Amino acid sequence: MAWLANRRKTRILLFDQFGITLFLFLFLTPGFGVQYLYWLTPWAVTLGVRVYLFHSLAAGTFLFTVYNFWSGGMPWGFANSLATGPWRRHMQVLQVLAWISVGVVLAAYWQRYRSSLDLDDFAARK
Repeated sequence: MAWLANRRKTRILLFDQFGITLFLFLFLTPGFGVQYLYWLTPWAVTLGVRVYLFHSLAAGTFLFTVYNFWSGGMPWGFANSLATGPWRRHMQVLQVLAWISVGVVLAAYWQRYRSSLDLDDFAARK
């Protein structure tokens, strides 16, 4: 995608290329550290208030629930993911919602740059 995006008349900003790559990686990866959801914040902010708020609320609610579960409740001390059992159903729902929020950000990037990634235009330039 980066090769294609950088050979267009209208190029995708390098900052956004990093964001798209990170969001796509997390969207397609079957497992990752939950803190990675907040590493994406700088890129989600650039897409507008609604996209950012949805991603931030979905990821934040999920992360709060996970850390609260891992630490045995408030007040938080030591969060030990190995000492707890399987996640409860509401945590699984929040997990899927956080994953969907990553997809929503990718969709927002697609809306922003879809004309830049028009493959027909690229073929015509050859």
